[in-house]
Amino acid sequence: MGFNIAGIVINKNLENSIETIEKAFSWNFAFVEEINFEQASENWKEESICDIYFSSNGTFIFLNMEMCIDEYKMKGSKVLTYALSETSMSFNVNITENGFI
Repeated sequence: MGFNIAGIVINKNLENSIETIEKAFSWNFAFVEEINFEQASENWKEESICDIYFSSNGTFIFLNMEMCIDEYKMKGSKVLTYALSETSMSFNVNITENGFI
């Protein structure tokens, strides 16, 4: 079994602005528990689960592979959407800036 990881990287720390992410992507978050980076970046995410890691310069959102097929856009930010599957030997990378591809 190969490594599989997918998610979104935003070029801003949005720890104190979760509603910005919810509004931009039409999502609703519910806090379950605090985890570390290693747990957040584990192989395979369940469909209804996302893990968020806040660094000093960015926000990392780890998602299910199917949620990262298309790009995500956020006004005023650079957004990288990625999916890497060693299992199927496939990858997808999209970059948007200020809401544009």
